Amino acid sequence: MDSDFDVIVVGGGHAGCEAALAASRIGVKTLLLTINLDTIAHMPCNPSVGGQGKAHLVREIDALGGEMPIVADETCIQSRLLNTRKGLAVQAIRVQSDKFAYGRKMMTSLFSAKNLTIQQGTVVEFFTEKNRIIGLCTSVGKEFFAKNVILTAGTFLNGMIHIGSISFPAGRAGEPPSRELSFCLKKLDLPLKRFKTGTPPRLLSDSIDFSNLEEQAGEVDTPSFSLWSLAKQNKAQSPCFLVRTNDQTHKVIKEHLHESALFSGKISGIGPRYCPSIEDKVRKFPDKPSHKVFLEPEGLASREIYLQGMSTSLPEKIQEEYVRTLPGCSNATITRPGYAIEYDIVHPSMLRPTMESRLFEGLFLAGQVNGTSGYEEAAAQGILAGINAALKALRREQIVLSSHFSYIGMMVEEIISNDLDEPYRVFTSRSPCRLNLRMSNSEERLFGIAKNIGILSEERIDSLRERAEKINATIEKMKSTKSSRPAFEDNGAGKQTLYQMLKRPEITFSEIKLMDKDLPELDQLAEIEIEAKVKYEGYIAQIERENLCLRDSQDFEIPEVFLKDPPIGLSTEARQKIINKRPKTIALLGKLSGIRATDLALMMMHIRKLHDNESRKIT
Repeated sequence: MDSDFDVIVVGGGHAGCEAALAASRIGVKTLLLTINLDTIAHMPCNPSVGGQGKAHLVREIDALGGEMPIVADETCIQSRLLNTRKGLAVQAIRVQSDKFAYGRKMMTSLFSAKNLTIQQGTVVEFFTEKNRIIGLCTSVGKEFFAKNVILTAGTFLNGMIHIGSISFPAGRAGEPPSRELSFCLKKLDLPLKRFKTGTPPRLLSDSIDFSNLEEQAGEVDTPSFSLWSLAKQNKAQSPCFLVRTNDQTHKVIKEHLHESALFSGKISGIGPRYCPSIEDKVRKFPDKPSHKVFLEPEGLASREIYLQGMSTSLPEKIQEEYVRTLPGCSNATITRPGYAIEYDIVHPSMLRPTMESRLFEGLFLAGQVNGTSGYEEAAAQGILAGINAALKALRREQIVLSSHFSYIGMMVEEIISNDLDEPYRVFTSRSPCRLNLRMSNSEERLFGIAKNIGILSEERIDSLRERAEKINATIEKMKSTKSSRPAFEDNGAGKQTLYQMLKRPEITFSEIKLMDKDLPELDQLAEIEIEAKVKYEGYIAQIERENLCLRDSQDFEIPEVFLKDPPIGLSTEARQKIINKRPKTIALLGKLSGIRATDLALMMMHIRKLHDNESRKIT
């Protein structure tokens, strides 16, 4: 026996980093084991953080004392606020990070953490005692024992890369897979499933003519993910560029579809439907004249460009041929070919809401090993697993995050209760509570939990309390302050308060600040939150009434006619799921992955309408 630990984390990806830091910050003796120390927090796909739904996860990670938000902010080379034409609840931060700086910054945080030991090693076996994991062994025979083990294997479990007709074992390009560990999990009778993902080719930036391409500039006034970032976003932004595929691009791909590993029968794993390969897009949408492709820098010191929207498993020679049909890329040089990768996942139906296995006590799982996709989903599971593994080691009550109060809770609830038939990703549309689950109120929702588990410093606790008081004080001051501008008089009935004015859709909090210079100084996210609280006040009350009605209707049976031919208006995904899965009740329909709150509400409306029509016929 080499060492005893409270928690051992296997894997140094985004889930592993958050798990290790969370456990160590709670105060337990933690070990992080990873195959290669140089690729900690590596970004093998697009070096970006955030975006639709995902930004909400990152903000919740920040509220729970995590590291991804800080690292993303401090290694940002471009930032944007998405969905600004939509409601405040679905607006999302997205940053393009310097992938090399991101890994270095995360490694610095790990090596600076108290209670955390970091070692390089490949885990090949778990030790069990009855139905409990008690330790593990590495490929060089080194043994470690712990109260709890967190597995964050990413795409490494029996990973296999495919590029055209060429296939070879790998966890990701340039790194070996964890084949022995996958075999070990099979021997333990853990339910495994095969999933697939992919990446696009990278291009040498000097070989691209950017002069006539559509520039996608960053926005210097984008809010930071974290309240604790040292770097602010108002700095130089590296541009991205948008191009579109064309007839020639599609012609090349169509002529070589049979050479894609995806269609030649070499790949058995299931890939993400919402992020298909370029050959899959061309095959499924033959009438679409073009598809968007974003040219995004991989780092400030890098000469490589990431082709967002062009993941592929076609041969490298064909990749070069179709890439050169893109605008500005007629002389492009591929530095790294795109590839598809298959890997094993442990079916998440065997997980508890705490991220602990139902089959083996002391075994926690987080990240892509649970069938999810994306850095953000992985990190969110990692911090929850790290918190609960540490609390279990301390014999304290573990936490369960409710889907009504967090997107992390919604994600966990969905992956453990559904039969995943594709890699899972978070969308705001999945939540019936999305008006309440705002990116801007993560601290308000999760502060109590973070404080009670002891993951926040006293300095942060005091700062968050002061921030909450400022937000409340600002709202109260707005309610008692009236505008002196005639343009805002209420139809001759008198001047409106700033609170009443902010309810108007065309008025922003930035304009309100100009009317009263004595309002407290707040961070950007706090300003967004104040605007959301005021504008959504009536909507939130209405949504609460609708959710209560929906909860009362969980046992409603879905008529056979709707199982055969789902009502018009439901999302395409919902219609397909209803026909294939045939859920008998509203409750069962709500548990299917991809079913939105709007789908449930619409189904209830049609059921009631059908019942009303039948009642009229009887009378």
